[in-house]
Formats: sequence, C-alpha cells, structure tokens
Amino acid sequence: MLKTTQKGIVLPLLLLALIIVAVVGGVYYLSKNSSLGFNFTPPVPLNSHQELEGAVNKTVTVKTAHLDYKTNVKSHITVISTGVTQTLDNNVDGYLAGSDEASKGELKIYSTQNPSSSVVIDVISLKDGGSYVKGPATAGKWRYVSKEENNKLDEKNPTDASLYGFNLLDSVISDNKALFRTFKKETVEKLEDFSADGKTLKRFSVEIAVPDFVGAIEKDPDSTLKDKNDAKAILADATIKATFYVDKNTNYITKLSVSAKNLTQILTPEAKQLGVSTRHDIELSADISRFDLPMEIKAPDPSEVINPPSSI
Repeated sequence: MLKTTQKGIVLPLLLLALIIVAVVGGVYYLSKNSSLGFNFTPPVPLNSHQELEGAVNKTVTVKTAHLDYKTNVKSHITVISTGVTQTLDNNVDGYLAGSDEASKGELKIYSTQNPSSSVVIDVISLKDGGSYVKGPATAGKWRYVSKEENNKLDEKNPTDASLYGFNLLDSVISDNKALFRTFKKETVEKLEDFSADGKTLKRFSVEIAVPDFVGAIEKDPDSTLKDKNDAKAILADATIKATFYVDKNTNYITKLSVSAKNLTQILTPEAKQLGVSTRHDIELSADISRFDLPMEIKAPDPSEVINPPSSI
C-alpha cells in the first residue's frame, strides 16, 4: 500500500514537472525565435519627456485650431530716480482661431479693480497681410489696414510686453509652434491626472527654453526683423513655465497654462521722458479645440467697413 501511495503521488508530480518544463522550454524557444512573431520582452515604458513629446508631435501637425484664453497681467512700473514701484493689475481675455495663413480673434482688456469697464477689440488677419480691426476707436465698424500700413504701424510702435501673452498663444497656431517646440526636456515632470468635462487629461509641467523660443521666432519666415528684435528685448530676462494638458483619448494637447515672469517693456520716447521702466508678469490659461475643423475666415461685408480696400 505504501508503494502504491507513493506512486499515486509521484506520477502526478512527474506529469506536472513535465508540463512546466514543456511550457518554460516552449516560451524560451519562442522568445529566441523572433521569426515566429512571438516575443515575451516587456515593452519599455515611455518616460515623461517621451510621453509629452508624442503629444506635441501630434498637436503641431494640426492646421487649424480654436483657443479660448484668459490672461492676468501684473505690471510693475518703477520711477527710475526714486526706485518707487507701483503695480497695476489687468486682464486680457478672448479667443484666437485659425491657422498660420488666416486668423481671427478678440481681446477684452479690463482692470481687476474695475471689471465692468473694458475695452474690446476684434481682429481679422488675412493671408495677404491685410487685417480688419474693430474697437472703440472705430465706432463699432471695421477698419481695414493694409499690409503696408500694418508694417508702418509695426515699425513705429514697439510691441507691448503687457500683451505678449497673445504672442505666446499665437505661436500655438502659427507655423513656428514655438511654445510647443522649445520646452527643456530635462524639466518635464508628469503630474497627477486632471478631469474636466468628462475627460481625463494627463498633465506635464515644463520650463520653456527662452533662447530657443526666441530662436524659433527668428526662424519663422513670417516674422519681421522688428518681431525678432522685440522678442529678444522683451524676453531678455524672462522665465517661462508651462503646464500642458493631454487628452488621454486623442493625445492632443487640449489645455495649457503659462507663467511668464519678468517681461521687459520696451521704452518709448514718452517713457524715457517720464523716467519710468516697466516689467510684467503674465499668467494665462487656454483651452484648445476644433482641431483641423474647417474654418472660413474672410473679410467682413464692405458695408460694415469704414474704408473698404476698393476705396483705398
């Protein structure tokens, strides 16, 4: 009875051992013979930088997009002779839509202390370099500004650093895609996921390499010499940090926030005469949507334009 009992135990154990050997041996054989299309090597997980770069590479291929944004600007105005500084708190909200060829947008500028008093400006920029502007100065009608006039105005007036958040956002839909392409790889940090509107978004914090951002502006064929020089002056001492939100389902960057500190206001003759210097801190957030959806951006009806092109 003892031998029978041992045999009754040993035989199943032997069978189990044979099964294990066969399975392990089979796995080993298959893993060594990749021509059989079987590989047990586990995939190497993407690091945070690679994961974000995948989303960036997809997002920058988009030809058209719509951005809704909110911006807070703190302007620190210093009287150079006394060193006394006063801080003004303003906001610029609105939207920007289109592509690097044509775009439209709206800016609503208002003070934090008096939000009911605001200035609203609408702009349509067309492929030929001309634009239409509507605001308080045009009495509710559009004013056409030709490419040549735009260039003259641009040359005459330095870029307003307090509105440079608009330039940062414009780089998202322009050909240079500077804000997306110039983050420092070593600074990418993956944060806790964020949920909004029933969607789960991956979050990545980054630091923007300011010299690379300026370099991207310089390489953009649509940038003028003044655009390049103003970017250098405004961002000379600036730091820019951003958080990119990536939709888990689409892998598009659908939301972003930017903190730009210490932007230098280019001195005008009036500012030099008054003896003041100004630096700005900008906090902005934007929701990005309508990726590659058709957008018809055209000139307003001539009846709505003070000076239609045909009359110039």
